[in-house]
Amino acid sequence: MSTAKWVTTTDGKRYLLGGLLGQGGQGKVFAVKGHPYAVKLLSHRSAQARQELQERLNKVRRFPLEDTQVARPLQLLREPDLGYVMELFTGMVSIHHLIRPPKDPQSLTRWYLDGGGLRRRLELLAKIADIFALLHGRGLTYADPSPQNLFVSANVDAHEVRLIDTDNVRLSIDSSRALYTPGYGAPEVLKGGLSNSLSDAHAFAVTAFETLALVHPLKGGDLVENGPPEIEEQALLGELPWIDHPEDNRNRSSLGLLRLSVLTRSLQDNFQQAFGPGLQNPLARPGLSRPNTSIGRRITTSVVRDVAAATMRIKKSVRGAIHPDQHWSGLFVHFGTRNGRYLPKWE
Repeated sequence: MSTAKWVTTTDGKRYLLGGLLGQGGQGKVFAVKGHPYAVKLLSHRSAQARQELQERLNKVRRFPLEDTQVARPLQLLREPDLGYVMELFTGMVSIHHLIRPPKDPQSLTRWYLDGGGLRRRLELLAKIADIFALLHGRGLTYADPSPQNLFVSANVDAHEVRLIDTDNVRLSIDSSRALYTPGYGAPEVLKGGLSNSLSDAHAFAVTAFETLALVHPLKGGDLVENGPPEIEEQALLGELPWIDHPEDNRNRSSLGLLRLSVLTRSLQDNFQQAFGPGLQNPLARPGLSRPNTSIGRRITTSVVRDVAAATMRIKKSVRGAIHPDQHWSGLFVHFGTRNGRYLPKWE
């Protein structure tokens, strides 16, 4: 018996679902065979859930999302399914594919290079930061950033990026229920606060550090790794020091790449601010649209001088500091532009 899954939109168009692109607490996202679309299928199918989704989509369609690389929702699905069709280039995957390496530690360097190496990872992360900065500059909050929602070209020679799950996009002053992906929610959101541009910035900073240093900045410490589940909750709430706290060593991590090998000085400063004072005080947190202090600004103002030398640093660090099961991605450092082109360069 065929297991092909067809969905129908409210205007009668039928689409055949392809492979699973990602999944989270709300549902799953699938490719659409033969079309530059994706479909999000929500787990809850009640009449109330359908009404709430329709209202969210109606709001999102009125937002100024032009030129933002945000996958705009197109059409609601017809019952019995609950979800919607969104724009998405064919041949895109979650950036999570660049974060989780194979378990064989001997293949880490080759896996990294096969994913496009240093230069490609820098370009993808810089472009994602630009999207968030543009949304925040227009008074919008993405609300649920995580590696599962950040899509990049599967082809290593391409550098397209898209944000999906855009039914969650809202005005920064929106008082709707906050959403988050476990491990990426800001402490104030976990405590019942609202989503805003600074909670977006926290989730992005976690993703950036995890992508760069190959270890989660809050729950990647040895204290959490070897402790009971409630220790992880404390770490995510900001009740424990982050793994690179300059004075408190309780949650130090033996995992990940050496920071001096992968972080520029300005990024080290930004992460210290984000996961130090900014962990409990959102206003002290580097945002993505502040002109002088944001991570996004640093991405677009500094560059790496020698990609080949940086790649050699990665290889040395991979051989000496990687845990075989640790999530990781490439380097996240600053970018400058010249004639619209990104120029990687070490500070």
